[in-house]
Amino acid sequence: MSNFGLQHYQWLTHTWNSFQTQFKCCGVIYFTDWLEMTEMEWPPDSCCSNPYPACAHVAFEHDLSDLHQEGCGPKIYTFIRGTTQLQVLRFLAVAMGVAQILAMVLTLMLLWALSYGTNCPGLNSLGQPSILNNSGSAGASAQAWQVGCYHKKAAVTATSQQTEPQLQV
Repeated sequence: MSNFGLQHYQWLTHTWNSFQTQFKCCGVIYFTDWLEMTEMEWPPDSCCSNPYPACAHVAFEHDLSDLHQEGCGPKIYTFIRGTTQLQVLRFLAVAMGVAQILAMVLTLMLLWALSYGTNCPGLNSLGQPSILNNSGSAGASAQAWQVGCYHKKAAVTATSQQTEPQLQV
């Protein structure tokens, strides 16, 4: 409201005027909001019930009944709560939020799986357990593979069983 009527904020002035004319209201709570929040001496002409040039000035000086008495705040709230399109938009916003959270969870699971596959001790580049470690014993590597990287064996086994038959010439 404080920028109403200023040259740089003509879009705001036009919006307020359109809203007050369409919904037959003035100010946010009461028409005196214009006097308290701006440097204006009377409300804008869009507050008049019968608009004509300088109607708000005349109404403010002589007969306040020519001004819309009800504020626009409750009407804005009612408009937003009752609009079907806004209810659809709210639903879509919630659905998109849920989809984004699901996408983040799936991305984290994928990153964890990729990280887990590269950090399994005791597996060679094919995902199979390397039997011998640096000291020549099979103990620690095979044990790490059996405990922490068991899912790799199942993946390697499934992949090796899905080989295509080769044609013999």
